[in-house]
This record gives sequence, structure tokens and C-alpha cells, in this order.
Amino acid sequence: MTRKIRSNIFETNSSSCHSISIHKGNRFFYPYNDPYYFCKDGFLHIKLAEFGWGPDEFCDFYNKLRYALCMVMETEYENYDELFDDFYFLPGFKLIEEVVKEKCNCDGIIIEPLKGYYKYGYIDHQSTEDYSCLQDFLDDYGLNIERFLFDENVVMVIDNDNH
Repeated sequence: MTRKIRSNIFETNSSSCHSISIHKGNRFFYPYNDPYYFCKDGFLHIKLAEFGWGPDEFCDFYNKLRYALCMVMETEYENYDELFDDFYFLPGFKLIEEVVKEKCNCDGIIIEPLKGYYKYGYIDHQSTEDYSCLQDFLDDYGLNIERFLFDENVVMVIDNDNH
């Protein structure tokens, strides 16, 4: 994917576009056992989300985690309609879980299904088609998983050309 860095310009070749805005500096936030994120069993229980047209901006750990897990689901997992135990062994999931376990002092991540059509989340197809895995997505923006998830200056921007 060819990428040009420009200031104060938003461009897209699609009616919807997901991108990352990286502000100068670092503002890391680690949600150590925050009850908003954790259940009593020590695991982070998470429901994925639908990331479509937006407009939305996410700088928080929880939504960026959901986006990263959806990226793994969309790019690395063949059984997209169902979640099987083998999802938890994919490279992208293991990359995410390793840093979450360390930085959040938890035992791991458990994904819970959503109600509705996209039980395990969704990312607009044009925002995933250039990537074969989560690491490709991170490399495209020069990020590691820790900075993507925990740095509040890394903002997930979801927008469209309808407004």
C-alpha cells in the first residue's frame, strides 16, 4: 500500500475510510484491573463491535482493542461466522493477548458474541483488504501493538464522505 504523509488533509478513495491519526508525544494509559474492563475471574471479557462508516474517533484502550481483535478476525481467520478455539491461537490474537496480559495484569482475553448479524464484529471491507494480518496493519502505520492499544495520542478515525 502506498502511503503519503500530509498535514491537515483528509483523503479517501472510498465512501468510508478508517485511518489512524498519531499525535506528537505519548500518553500511555494502562487500565490495571479497572472494573470497567475486567470481570471477577481475572479475564478481560470483550464483545467486538461493528466499525463501518462512522463518523467516530477512538483513542481509548477498549475500542482500539475491539478494533484490533476485529482486524484479526477479518484478516487471519477463515471461520469468520463462528468463533472456535483455534482463533485464540492465531498470531494476531496471541500478539494482542500477550501485551494485554502484561500491561493489564490479567489472565487473558475472552471474546463474547454480539447479538445480531455480525456476532464477532465487523470492519468495513475497504479498510481491511490491503492487509493479510494484524501485523501488516500495524506496520503500515509504524506502530507496535502496545502503542496502538494504550497510547491515547494514537486515534482510530472512522469516517465517510457523506457529510
